[in-house]
Amino acid sequence: MTNYSIIANAVSRLDSNSTESRKDLYKRARALLVDQLRKRQPPATDGEILRERIAFDDAVHKFESELTSRERHGGEKQSAVPIPEQVRQRRVFEQLPPQANEPRGRIELSQGKAAITLLKAADSSTVMHLSSHLWLDELVRDTARPNVPQALKDDFRTALARRRQGQGHRRDRA
Repeated sequence: MTNYSIIANAVSRLDSNSTESRKDLYKRARALLVDQLRKRQPPATDGEILRERIAFDDAVHKFESELTSRERHGGEKQSAVPIPEQVRQRRVFEQLPPQANEPRGRIELSQGKAAITLLKAADSSTVMHLSSHLWLDELVRDTARPNVPQALKDDFRTALARRRQGQGHRRDRA
């Protein structure tokens, strides 16, 4: 069973299919996923956990986009720009240097705002690295807009494919 079908099945069993109840469901499911990955033998690596969370968030985005589209065609009033669920939630990413546990910096993304914090171990790459998380967050928002140029959609697909392959974010803590 795929993440998408698990999400669709769980949402269909909610007492109230509201945005808030779905948001709570996704939050609990995401926490359970990470917990199960850490408890398995051998425990999942940080990279495996990140890839699984990205796959889960991609499935949530797909489900929410299709739900929004169905509701829009069914006549219910919807936001002009559907913002994916994972973009609306508060997220914190830390840059970890190779062979170390102390982060160089962190970025908190929440409600369309970003806050970068440089820590003691920060170096010249920290701001650029953390800014890439903001760029990806903005790319997700931009590709959700109507009449988006195909080139932007292609950039988004390329960025997601690279994240799924573990390129560029192996040492991030999300």
